[in-house]
Amino acid sequence: IPENDVDIYPYLYLADTMISDTSSVINEFLALGKHGIIYVLPYEDLKHSDGMPVLSIDPKHWLEGAFPHMYEPKDLLPAVEKALNPTQDMKEKLEEYRNYFFTGLDGKAGKRVKSKIDKLMNLE
Repeated sequence: IPENDVDIYPYLYLADTMISDTSSVINEFLALGKHGIIYVLPYEDLKHSDGMPVLSIDPKHWLEGAFPHMYEPKDLLPAVEKALNPTQDMKEKLEEYRNYFFTGLDGKAGKRVKSKIDKLMNLE
C-alpha cells in the first residue's frame, strides 16, 4: 500500500479481516459480510478536544458475538484466528447485525430510489 494512500475502501474488498478501534470503517466491513476485529480502547478516555465523548456506546459491546474483541497486543493472534475461522454462531450473529443495520444490500438500491422518486413525482 503506498504510504500516501489514505483511501482504505478499495482494500476492504481485498482483506480477509481487519483490525479497528472506534473507526466507522468497521461498519463498512460488516456490510461486506466479513468478520473484523475490534481493538477495545479505554472507553472513558476517548474524548474529543472539547471533552465530549467520542462514542455513544462502550466499544466492548459493539458487534458483540460477531466480531472478536481484543484488549491488548497478546489478544491479537487469537482474535485473528477467530475472525478468519468464525463459528457458526459468529456467522449467524454477523448476518443478524448486517440485516439490522443495512437493508437492501442486493445491488438494486438505484432502482429502488428511482421507483420511489417516480412515485413521489406521480410518474408511475
